[in-house]
Amino acid sequence: MPSGPSDSSYDLTKARAIAARLRSPAAPAAAAPAPAAYVRFSRAQIKLGNEPPSTELERHADLAEELTWSSSMMGSGGWRAMLDWCVSSLDADAAFIVDERGLVIAAAGLLDASSVEETGARLIVTFEQGDQMLRSHGQALSVTVELESGCLVGMRVPVRDDEGALIVGIVGPLPLTHEARRKIAAAFTKKALGL
Repeated sequence: MPSGPSDSSYDLTKARAIAARLRSPAAPAAAAPAPAAYVRFSRAQIKLGNEPPSTELERHADLAEELTWSSSMMGSGGWRAMLDWCVSSLDADAAFIVDERGLVIAAAGLLDASSVEETGARLIVTFEQGDQMLRSHGQALSVTVELESGCLVGMRVPVRDDEGALIVGIVGPLPLTHEARRKIAAAFTKKALGL
């Protein structure tokens, strides 16, 4: 019986012949792989659920000195004096303050002007994003970004309800304690309100 492309029957002998042509010639059997070396762990070495080894960032920076209010705190120069206090008291690399529109009010330390502007703008966006998370818990008050060599801490400093807030950024070797963030925010709020 002739077979054509439209035939519905299937010839097993032809299929075997085609399969034999498609198979590669028999290859010599591969040598069995050598047994792999393995490591045996004692039960004492395996501890599940333990905390990872401590790191440098588990410590937190606290203010080494309190802010001393003086006549130098008055006017626009007071912002720089306060940032200098943050840098020296926290042994930080830099500190800056921006308003909620991204305008740099003052900066102190090792960051150049363009880095301050960019980092300040990114902190503003970070706070805006933080406000969208868990809305039932209120606004984001601070953020800490762990970097390869240090931390960036951003704090939202409330001023007046109708004026929004200021953003203080501090770049240093360690994250800040809750108490340090609270004192810094209180000092900058006092300055913003002119008290």
